[in-house]
Amino acid sequence: MTFKRMTVLCMLVCALSIPGVARASLYAHYTFDETSGPGVSDSSGNDRDLSETSSGNALTYGQTGQFDSALFFNGTDGNPGGKFLLMTPDAGMPGDGDEITIVFWANSANNWSTDNAIICDYNANGMRFSVGLNSSNYGLTIGVANGSASGGTSPPPNSGKAYVKLDGTGTSGVNLSANTWHHFAIAFSNNAISAIYIDGNAVVEDGDSYWYFNDVNNFTIGGRIVGTSTPFVFKGLLDDFAIYNEVLSKSAIENIMANGVIPEPASLALIAVGAGLLLSKRSRR
Repeated sequence: MTFKRMTVLCMLVCALSIPGVARASLYAHYTFDETSGPGVSDSSGNDRDLSETSSGNALTYGQTGQFDSALFFNGTDGNPGGKFLLMTPDAGMPGDGDEITIVFWANSANNWSTDNAIICDYNANGMRFSVGLNSSNYGLTIGVANGSASGGTSPPPNSGKAYVKLDGTGTSGVNLSANTWHHFAIAFSNNAISAIYIDGNAVVEDGDSYWYFNDVNNFTIGGRIVGTSTPFVFKGLLDDFAIYNEVLSKSAIENIMANGVIPEPASLALIAVGAGLLLSKRSRR
């Protein structure tokens, strides 16, 4: 077998053998590779682009990220604090009880226990969720609930809520320093938290807490919208941010950490078909 044919065959095998995540599809994917704003594009092909909020400290595009560029959010604890990103959720966004996994790289410019919202969603499909940092719990704070449940912008009783300490004092011993990149993956299923991964390692909840949800019909990254209250905008860098429509396995999350968010199955299929056609064409010569 010639070198070229071996190369094409390898392309075909690789396209069809990416573990787990190759079978998942994306609700949205933000590479943050834009060199200027305003706003960022959805790389999943679902047209869920994000626009900037109108006031606050400016976003800084084109910063060094884990994969190409990253976006810097210059948040403060004041109102309006800093600009962040938002869109109005559409009918295809996660619904009541759906399985999803949120993955992203983050680099905190302050520390990992300052009050910052990272992602918040409340949509008409009946699902709401939030991920952020909280000073009271010294770390990552997560919430998920049925969108029609009582409780306003807070998770109602018996809903999914948890926090993980990031200062080394928690059960999992996670200890993150400021100005360092770390990978996060949070999975939800049936309006509960299924798994939490930090740098590819499953971590244990240190207690029950939550970050506020957005008001109705807001999907935001880097901040939140709750009436006229302080948005608690993230201060630091975000990169390779995606929402998958299933609970990803540990191996799939490790693959995303190493290689970035995987292309949609349609893209992989095109690679495989193209490689197969090229191999077939060359075999007839």
